[in-house]
Amino acid sequence: MGEQRVTCRPSGVVSLLQRVVDGVAGTALGASPIYVLGIGRNPKPWDNRCYFDLEDPDIPTVRLRAWMEGKKTPEWNHLIVVCALVRFKVKKPGISVEPELEVLGIQETMVSSTSRDELRMRFMAALQRPKAVVVDIFLKEKPHMVLLTNQGGEADRDIRTQLAGYEALLTFDVVPVKMMNPESVAQAFRALQVKVGQVDCIVLARGGGEGIQALEHDVVLAALSERVIPVMTAIGHASDSTLADELADLTFPVPGALGRWLRDQLEAKARRAAEQKRLSLVDLDKEYRTVLGKLEILDKDRLERTAKLAQIEQERAKDRTALAESDVALGALRKERADIRFDQRRWKWVAVIALGVMVGWVLGRVIGWW
Repeated sequence: MGEQRVTCRPSGVVSLLQRVVDGVAGTALGASPIYVLGIGRNPKPWDNRCYFDLEDPDIPTVRLRAWMEGKKTPEWNHLIVVCALVRFKVKKPGISVEPELEVLGIQETMVSSTSRDELRMRFMAALQRPKAVVVDIFLKEKPHMVLLTNQGGEADRDIRTQLAGYEALLTFDVVPVKMMNPESVAQAFRALQVKVGQVDCIVLARGGGEGIQALEHDVVLAALSERVIPVMTAIGHASDSTLADELADLTFPVPGALGRWLRDQLEAKARRAAEQKRLSLVDLDKEYRTVLGKLEILDKDRLERTAKLAQIEQERAKDRTALAESDVALGALRKERADIRFDQRRWKWVAVIALGVMVGWVLGRVIGWW
């Protein structure tokens, strides 16, 4: 091969693809492979190859699929220069062709990208913060949950499918964002964080695959670390994991698993509501029977008191009759006493007169009047 080299640093879809095309043209003419600067993302060994994404250092949404022979993977999240040949992969015959890089060699640059360990150290305080008990939101009558996901993505469908029949127990809104654009995710997340009291939980969900590393961008992690509303994540496939999962209060491997968990919580909530209603009816019936028993006791007491009052009234009537009879007898006694006193006074005067006559007669005999 000749000494010609094409140095390509991705800086946008148009420029990147243009430089790839230039590299292809150079390769077809017998020139040297192209050199591309980028960040190695998402390495996955398969068979006797290692596949990874080469990401634009400035624009995370600009990526090219790359692969190299062997099972040695490039350092995750490191800034590298790859020496590669451009290949084209037919995704759908007759419909689309996707460029990819056949990497011949990797050279790490002197400039390092932010590694996952560095990000973990930067957000260590947020990672160590106690997790919110997300299940407590179902104690509310109708919790409000907001899903951040790609517009028209499968995450929304996978979750809603599990919620069939329980829609009345949960308010579930979807806010479409560009999940491969960290700024879009962070901006939407911060806009929801001010709705404390209105939103009970925020869910970040998407399918796995390309662009999942956007959720490990500084702006996304910074937004998550400032959360005041509980957050759940369901990002990618079961083998995918991000720092966003570690920051979240509760995480699931796939959106379908989160949907099944929500269904289980809503089923438990429905059972609790039914049991509470049943217990309420039982308690109401028990209370009714208790009140009915108390009313029967009160009615019995009322009848007994009425009978006692009637008896007392009868005794009072007898007492009044006896009192009247006593008054009559007392009147008769008073009249008899008055008559006796009158007779005593009359006989007293008769006695006085008789005594006076006798004394006068005796004096007359003594004096000789007679």
